[in-house]
Amino acid sequence: MKLLFIIAGLIALSTGQATDSLSYQVCEIGKPSLGEGIQSATGTGEGCKWQPAGSKNLEAFVHFTGMKETVAGVKEMMDASAVLPSFKRVSLGICQNSEIMSGDYQNGEGPGGVAYVDCGERVFIFSFQGSRACEQVRPLAKRLSEAKFAR
Repeated sequence: MKLLFIIAGLIALSTGQATDSLSYQVCEIGKPSLGEGIQSATGTGEGCKWQPAGSKNLEAFVHFTGMKETVAGVKEMMDASAVLPSFKRVSLGICQNSEIMSGDYQNGEGPGGVAYVDCGERVFIFSFQGSRACEQVRPLAKRLSEAKFAR
């Protein structure tokens, strides 16, 4: 039984590292400034997770389906955080609609938050924790919004 789990894990790992996957493409777009990332998928999105120096994490996912629901979910998280005095919600000024909500969770990990960029035919979702990660959201969002994705 243990061997079966190991084999299944290797198969999942090998198929998850495909160079034509959306997650691979997201990782490659972030690579110049963020270094190597880990490919990831969640719900209807595929993306990448990085750990910038001095930060806990930065995650970016691209969604081509379920976009309205995805943006609605992020906005709901933003609305919940808006009641905290240390959190600020501002426009990113990318594509048709984009916002970032960031603040201090007071957990010793630095500022954190979420963001979304709605480019019509695709949506990008971000979560981040740490000063360097927070600084990287806008430039990464800009690069992703300008990228052509092979699907």
